[in-house]
Amino acid sequence: MLVGRYRKYFWMVMLLLWGMANGGMAQQPKFLPLQPHKLQWAQQVLKEAKEKKDSLLLAEAYYLFGKTYEASGDYLSAKRYFMQSLRILEPRGDSFELSRLYTRLSGLGFIFYNYADALRYAQLSLAVAQRIRSDKVLLRAYSKMRDIHQTDWSQMPGQANRNLPKPNYDSVLYYLKKIEPLARRSPDPLELAAVSGYLGVELLRRNDPKGLAYFEERLRIFTKQKILNDQVKTMLSLASASLKFGRIQRAKQLQHFIHQAGQAQVEQVPRQPHQHRQHHRVDHRVAQRAA
Repeated sequence: MLVGRYRKYFWMVMLLLWGMANGGMAQQPKFLPLQPHKLQWAQQVLKEAKEKKDSLLLAEAYYLFGKTYEASGDYLSAKRYFMQSLRILEPRGDSFELSRLYTRLSGLGFIFYNYADALRYAQLSLAVAQRIRSDKVLLRAYSKMRDIHQTDWSQMPGQANRNLPKPNYDSVLYYLKKIEPLARRSPDPLELAAVSGYLGVELLRRNDPKGLAYFEERLRIFTKQKILNDQVKTMLSLASASLKFGRIQRAKQLQHFIHQAGQAQVEQVPRQPHQHRQHHRVDHRVAQRAA
Protein backbone atom coordinates (compact mmCIF):
# COMPACT_ATOMS: atom_id res chain seq x y z
CA MET A 1 0.00 0.00 0.00
CA LEU A 2 1.06 3.61 -0.59
CA VAL A 3 2.58 5.32 2.44
CA GLY A 4 0.67 8.30 3.78
CA ARG A 5 3.39 10.86 3.03
CA TYR A 6 3.64 9.93 -0.66
CA ARG A 7 -0.13 9.82 -0.99
CA LYS A 8 -0.41 13.36 0.42
CA TYR A 9 2.34 14.68 -1.88
CA PHE A 10 0.83 12.92 -4.88
CA TRP A 11 -2.54 14.58 -4.42
CA MET A 12 -1.04 18.01 -3.74
CA VAL A 13 0.69 17.82 -7.11
CA MET A 14 -2.37 16.59 -8.96
CA LEU A 15 -4.70 19.16 -7.44
CA LEU A 16 -2.24 21.92 -8.27
CA LEU A 17 -2.07 20.77 -11.90
CA TRP A 18 -5.84 20.46 -12.10
CA GLY A 19 -6.23 24.00 -10.79
CA MET A 20 -3.78 25.23 -13.44
CA ALA A 21 -5.67 23.41 -16.16
CA ASN A 22 -8.90 25.12 -15.13
CA GLY A 23 -7.60 28.65 -14.80
CA GLY A 24 -7.13 28.42 -11.04
CA MET A 25 -10.76 28.69 -10.01
CA ALA A 26 -14.01 26.73 -10.13
CA GLN A 27 -16.60 27.79 -12.66
CA GLN A 28 -20.12 28.50 -11.42
CA PRO A 29 -22.94 27.05 -13.53
CA LYS A 30 -24.62 29.66 -15.68
CA PHE A 31 -27.99 29.73 -17.37
CA LEU A 32 -28.12 30.46 -21.07
CA PRO A 33 -29.60 33.82 -21.95
CA LEU A 34 -32.99 33.51 -23.56
CA GLN A 35 -32.22 32.42 -27.11
CA PRO A 36 -34.09 34.63 -29.63
CA HIS A 37 -33.54 32.24 -32.54
CA LYS A 38 -35.04 29.35 -30.54
CA LEU A 39 -38.02 31.45 -29.53
CA GLN A 40 -38.44 32.46 -33.17
CA TRP A 41 -38.38 28.80 -34.22
CA ALA A 42 -40.98 27.88 -31.58
CA GLN A 43 -43.17 30.77 -32.74
CA GLN A 44 -42.83 29.61 -36.32
CA VAL A 45 -43.89 26.07 -35.37
CA LEU A 46 -46.79 27.51 -33.35
CA LYS A 47 -47.96 29.60 -36.31
CA GLU A 48 -47.78 26.62 -38.66
CA ALA A 49 -49.66 24.41 -36.18
CA LYS A 50 -52.49 26.92 -35.91
CA GLU A 51 -52.69 27.41 -39.69
CA LYS A 52 -52.84 23.65 -40.28
CA LYS A 53 -54.96 23.03 -37.18
CA ASP A 54 -52.43 20.31 -36.28
CA SER A 55 -52.70 19.47 -32.58
CA LEU A 56 -49.52 17.38 -32.49
CA LEU A 57 -47.54 20.18 -34.05
CA LEU A 58 -49.10 22.55 -31.50
CA ALA A 59 -47.93 20.28 -28.69
CA GLU A 60 -44.44 20.34 -30.20
CA ALA A 61 -44.46 24.14 -30.33
CA TYR A 62 -45.39 24.35 -26.64
CA TYR A 63 -42.65 21.82 -25.86
CA LEU A 64 -40.09 23.94 -27.74
CA PHE A 65 -41.15 27.04 -25.80
CA GLY A 66 -40.80 25.06 -22.56
CA LYS A 67 -37.29 23.84 -23.43
CA THR A 68 -36.15 27.34 -24.32
CA TYR A 69 -37.44 28.90 -21.09
CA GLU A 70 -36.08 26.02 -19.01
CA ALA A 71 -32.58 26.54 -20.46
CA SER A 72 -32.74 30.21 -19.46
CA GLY A 73 -33.75 29.41 -15.87
CA ASP A 74 -37.34 30.63 -16.22
CA TYR A 75 -38.83 27.46 -14.78
CA LEU A 76 -42.32 28.81 -14.17
CA SER A 77 -42.74 29.73 -17.85
CA ALA A 78 -41.20 26.40 -18.83
CA LYS A 79 -43.68 24.45 -16.73
CA ARG A 80 -46.61 26.46 -18.09
CA TYR A 81 -45.70 25.56 -21.66
CA PHE A 82 -44.93 21.93 -20.79
CA MET A 83 -48.36 21.59 -19.18
CA GLN A 84 -50.01 23.02 -22.31
CA SER A 85 -48.21 20.39 -24.35
CA LEU A 86 -49.20 17.70 -21.85
CA ARG A 87 -52.91 18.56 -22.14
CA ILE A 88 -52.70 17.77 -25.84
CA LEU A 89 -50.49 14.67 -25.70
CA GLU A 90 -51.89 12.73 -22.74
CA PRO A 91 -55.35 12.00 -24.24
CA ARG A 92 -53.68 10.65 -27.40
CA GLY A 93 -51.92 7.84 -25.54
CA ASP A 94 -48.37 6.49 -25.56
CA SER A 95 -45.76 8.20 -27.73
CA PHE A 96 -42.11 9.16 -27.81
CA GLU A 97 -43.14 12.78 -27.30
CA LEU A 98 -45.22 11.98 -24.21
CA SER A 99 -42.42 10.06 -22.48
CA ARG A 100 -39.97 12.85 -23.34
CA LEU A 101 -42.33 15.42 -21.86
CA TYR A 102 -42.86 13.44 -18.65
CA THR A 103 -39.07 13.35 -18.22
CA ARG A 104 -38.89 17.14 -18.52
CA LEU A 105 -41.64 17.57 -15.95
CA SER A 106 -39.86 15.18 -13.60
CA GLY A 107 -36.76 17.34 -13.92
CA LEU A 108 -38.75 20.40 -12.88
CA GLY A 109 -39.82 18.44 -9.80
CA PHE A 110 -36.16 18.56 -8.72
CA ILE A 111 -35.99 22.29 -9.39
CA PHE A 112 -39.07 22.99 -7.27
CA TYR A 113 -38.02 20.49 -4.54
CA ASN A 114 -41.19 18.52 -5.24
CA TYR A 115 -40.44 14.83 -4.63
CA ALA A 116 -43.97 13.67 -5.47
CA ASP A 117 -43.91 15.33 -8.91
CA ALA A 118 -40.36 14.22 -9.68
CA LEU A 119 -41.18 10.58 -8.87
CA ARG A 120 -44.64 10.51 -10.49
CA TYR A 121 -43.54 11.97 -13.80
CA ALA A 122 -40.40 9.80 -13.90
CA GLN A 123 -42.52 6.67 -13.36
CA LEU A 124 -44.96 7.79 -16.06
CA SER A 125 -42.10 8.44 -18.46
CA LEU A 126 -40.61 5.02 -17.77
CA ALA A 127 -43.92 3.23 -18.23
CA VAL A 128 -44.53 4.86 -21.62
CA ALA A 129 -40.93 4.26 -22.75
CA GLN A 130 -41.20 0.57 -21.85
CA ARG A 131 -44.45 0.18 -23.76
CA ILE A 132 -43.22 1.88 -26.93
CA ARG A 133 -39.76 0.25 -26.63
CA SER A 134 -37.76 3.32 -27.55
CA ASP A 135 -34.13 3.15 -26.43
CA LYS A 136 -33.75 6.92 -26.50
CA VAL A 137 -36.58 7.79 -24.11
CA LEU A 138 -36.00 4.62 -22.08
CA LEU A 139 -32.44 5.75 -21.39
CA ARG A 140 -33.72 9.16 -20.27
CA ALA A 141 -36.42 7.65 -18.09
CA TYR A 142 -34.05 5.22 -16.35
CA SER A 143 -31.60 8.10 -15.84
CA LYS A 144 -34.30 10.16 -14.16
CA MET A 145 -35.17 7.24 -11.85
CA ARG A 146 -31.48 6.97 -10.96
CA ASP A 147 -31.41 10.70 -10.18
CA ILE A 148 -34.41 10.34 -7.87
CA HIS A 149 -32.86 7.49 -5.86
CA GLN A 150 -29.48 9.24 -5.70
CA THR A 151 -30.96 12.44 -4.24
CA ASP A 152 -31.24 13.08 -0.51
CA TRP A 153 -34.78 14.45 -0.54
CA SER A 154 -34.83 14.77 3.25
CA GLN A 155 -32.25 17.56 2.98
CA MET A 156 -33.97 19.55 0.25
CA PRO A 157 -34.60 23.16 1.31
CA GLY A 158 -38.20 24.15 1.84
CA GLN A 159 -39.43 20.64 2.60
CA ALA A 160 -41.89 20.56 5.49
CA ASN A 161 -41.76 16.77 5.75
CA ARG A 162 -38.26 15.57 6.63
CA ASN A 163 -39.35 11.93 6.33
CA LEU A 164 -38.77 12.02 2.58
CA PRO A 165 -36.30 9.45 1.22
CA LYS A 166 -32.56 9.52 1.61
CA PRO A 167 -30.33 8.15 -1.18
CA ASN A 168 -30.89 4.49 -2.00
CA TYR A 169 -27.67 3.34 -3.65
CA ASP A 170 -28.92 -0.18 -4.34
CA SER A 171 -31.66 1.35 -6.49
CA VAL A 172 -29.12 3.67 -8.10
CA LEU A 173 -27.02 0.67 -9.15
CA TYR A 174 -30.13 -1.18 -10.37
CA TYR A 175 -31.06 1.63 -12.74
CA LEU A 176 -27.48 2.11 -13.89
CA LYS A 177 -27.41 -1.53 -14.94
CA LYS A 178 -30.60 -0.87 -16.91
CA ILE A 179 -29.02 2.16 -18.57
CA GLU A 180 -25.72 0.46 -19.50
CA PRO A 181 -26.93 -1.69 -22.45
CA LEU A 182 -28.94 1.23 -23.82
CA ALA A 183 -25.88 3.49 -23.66
CA ARG A 184 -23.78 0.84 -25.42
CA ARG A 185 -26.29 0.80 -28.27
CA SER A 186 -26.45 4.58 -28.46
CA PRO A 187 -24.69 6.29 -31.40
CA ASP A 188 -23.53 8.99 -28.96
CA PRO A 189 -20.34 7.78 -27.17
CA LEU A 190 -20.83 10.36 -24.43
CA GLU A 191 -23.88 8.42 -23.21
CA LEU A 192 -21.59 5.48 -22.46
CA ALA A 193 -19.00 7.79 -20.91
CA ALA A 194 -21.62 9.15 -18.53
CA VAL A 195 -22.97 5.80 -17.36
CA SER A 196 -19.44 4.36 -17.07
CA GLY A 197 -18.54 7.14 -14.65
CA TYR A 198 -21.63 6.56 -12.53
CA LEU A 199 -21.07 2.79 -12.49
CA GLY A 200 -17.45 3.32 -11.49
CA VAL A 201 -18.50 5.46 -8.54
CA GLU A 202 -21.17 3.03 -7.36
CA LEU A 203 -18.92 -0.02 -7.57
CA LEU A 204 -16.10 1.75 -5.76
CA ARG A 205 -18.61 2.77 -3.09
CA ARG A 206 -18.92 -0.98 -2.52
CA ASN A 207 -15.13 -1.52 -2.61
CA ASP A 208 -15.53 -3.46 -5.85
CA PRO A 209 -12.40 -3.17 -8.07
CA LYS A 210 -14.58 -3.71 -11.16
CA GLY A 211 -15.26 0.01 -10.89
CA LEU A 212 -11.75 0.63 -12.24
CA ALA A 213 -12.66 -0.89 -15.61
CA TYR A 214 -15.55 1.56 -15.97
CA PHE A 215 -13.29 4.53 -15.27
CA GLU A 216 -10.80 3.19 -17.82
CA GLU A 217 -13.58 2.94 -20.39
CA ARG A 218 -14.74 6.48 -19.61
CA LEU A 219 -11.16 7.73 -20.03
CA ARG A 220 -10.79 6.00 -23.42
CA ILE A 221 -13.94 7.70 -24.67
CA PHE A 222 -12.93 11.20 -23.56
CA THR A 223 -9.43 10.66 -24.96
CA LYS A 224 -10.81 9.59 -28.33
CA GLN A 225 -13.26 12.52 -28.34
CA LYS A 226 -10.42 14.89 -27.29
CA ILE A 227 -12.37 16.39 -24.38
CA LEU A 228 -9.47 17.50 -22.20
CA ASN A 229 -11.30 18.67 -19.06
CA ASP A 230 -13.24 15.42 -18.74
CA GLN A 231 -10.08 13.44 -19.50
CA VAL A 232 -8.30 15.06 -16.55
CA LYS A 233 -11.28 14.70 -14.21
CA THR A 234 -11.53 11.01 -15.09
CA MET A 235 -7.79 10.53 -14.62
CA LEU A 236 -8.09 12.06 -11.15
CA SER A 237 -10.91 9.67 -10.25
CA LEU A 238 -9.06 6.72 -11.73
CA ALA A 239 -5.81 7.61 -9.98
CA SER A 240 -7.61 7.85 -6.64
CA ALA A 241 -9.30 4.49 -7.24
CA SER A 242 -6.00 2.92 -8.35
CA LEU A 243 -4.34 4.05 -5.12
CA LYS A 244 -7.23 2.62 -3.14
CA PHE A 245 -6.65 -0.83 -4.63
CA GLY A 246 -2.85 -0.66 -4.46
CA ARG A 247 -2.27 -0.20 -8.20
CA ILE A 248 0.60 2.19 -7.68
CA GLN A 249 2.13 1.99 -11.15
CA ARG A 250 -1.14 2.92 -12.82
CA ALA A 251 -1.54 5.84 -10.41
CA LYS A 252 1.98 7.06 -11.23
CA GLN A 253 1.26 6.73 -14.95
CA LEU A 254 -1.89 8.81 -14.56
CA GLN A 255 0.06 11.40 -12.58
CA HIS A 256 2.37 11.77 -15.57
CA PHE A 257 -0.56 12.16 -17.96
CA ILE A 258 -2.19 14.75 -15.68
CA HIS A 259 1.07 16.69 -15.56
CA GLN A 260 1.27 16.68 -19.37
CA ALA A 261 -2.37 17.78 -19.69
CA GLY A 262 -1.84 20.57 -17.18
CA GLN A 263 1.27 21.80 -18.98
CA ALA A 264 -0.50 21.73 -22.35
CA GLN A 265 -3.41 23.72 -20.93
CA VAL A 266 -1.13 26.33 -19.36
CA GLU A 267 0.84 26.73 -22.59
CA GLN A 268 -2.38 27.52 -24.44
CA VAL A 269 -3.12 30.53 -22.20
CA PRO A 270 -2.04 33.69 -24.09
CA ARG A 271 0.36 35.97 -22.26
CA GLN A 272 -0.61 39.55 -21.46
CA PRO A 273 1.37 42.27 -23.28
CA HIS A 274 3.27 43.27 -20.12
CA GLN A 275 4.24 39.61 -19.65
CA HIS A 276 5.76 39.55 -23.13
CA ARG A 277 7.80 42.67 -22.33
CA GLN A 278 8.94 41.27 -18.98
CA HIS A 279 10.07 37.98 -20.53
CA HIS A 280 11.84 39.91 -23.32
CA ARG A 281 13.80 41.93 -20.71
CA VAL A 282 14.77 38.77 -18.81
CA ASP A 283 15.82 36.99 -22.00
CA HIS A 284 17.88 40.07 -22.99
CA ARG A 285 19.74 40.12 -19.65
CA VAL A 286 20.43 36.37 -19.89
CA ALA A 287 21.81 36.86 -23.39
CA GLN A 288 24.10 39.65 -22.21
CA ARG A 289 25.49 37.50 -19.40
CA ALA A 290 26.04 34.60 -21.77
CA ALA A 291 27.97 36.90 -24.12
